[in-house]
Amino acid sequence: MFTENSAGIVFLKCERAHSYELEIVFPLDFVSGISADALCSKFKTTYPGVYNENGIELVDAKGKLGEIKWTNYIFKMWCEKDAGFQYRPTFTGEIRKSDLKRPLKPVRYYDIACFALIHHRSDKSPSNVSQNKPILMAGDTDANGQADIWLWLKADEFHNCEGDKDSIVIMEYQHKTFEMNCCGY
Repeated sequence: MFTENSAGIVFLKCERAHSYELEIVFPLDFVSGISADALCSKFKTTYPGVYNENGIELVDAKGKLGEIKWTNYIFKMWCEKDAGFQYRPTFTGEIRKSDLKRPLKPVRYYDIACFALIHHRSDKSPSNVSQNKPILMAGDTDANGQADIWLWLKADEFHNCEGDKDSIVIMEYQHKTFEMNCCGY
């Protein structure tokens, strides 16, 4: 089950005339009752997920874009590191453009289009990312005019990240950080 205030990112896989094909991923930290070890008994590219009874909110810098009612997800392998295979909850599907308040505008890194939230409850504690971080994208989860979730880049001294070899993509939300691309493989 997803914990309260679960946050992830949305990849734009394909844009069609009237719809978007999306892949939505969340760090494994947001799923209660599952350990990374439980998913690694043998090599597989996916493991069954569980049912998500809540909607998935899509959020950009201007606030809520829309909501998706996708319920089923899988634990998809997304990274192989020295510590083994890494899995994360992954939803895939299509949404009509007319179901969103604004068009998706992906950033140059991996076609990340916006943020996703499950069990979203407004957080009253102020959160702010340091202005000296190279910010890729910001989101306003409570539509108060101030960003409270960010994607930013951190230099990878070993130059072994997928895609851009020099940068780790970090999602920062509610005073916690999560690596969103595969580095150190």
